[in-house]
Amino acid sequence: MDYAELSPAELLSLEFTAPTMTDRAWQVRWDLADRDPAELVLGTLPPTVDFHTSGSTGPSRCWRRLRENRLRTGV
Repeated sequence: MDYAELSPAELLSLEFTAPTMTDRAWQVRWDLADRDPAELVLGTLPPTVDFHTSGSTGPSRCWRRLRENRLRTGV
C-alpha cells in the first residue's frame, strides 16, 4: 500500500472528514516538524472538542473535552 506523506502543517490544516484524510492512506513525519509536535497540535485545537460514540451499542453520545484538560492530564 502506498502512503501519501503529509507535512504536520498540512495534516493539521485539514478537517477530519476531508477526502485527503478519509479516501487514502497517509503518514506524517512528525520528526520533521518545525516545532514540538504537541505544541503544534494543541495550537490547532479549538477550546472544546466533541467526540461522538458510534452508537453501535446504544444511542450515540457526545463526549466534550476541553483543550485545557489535555494540558493537565497529559492524555
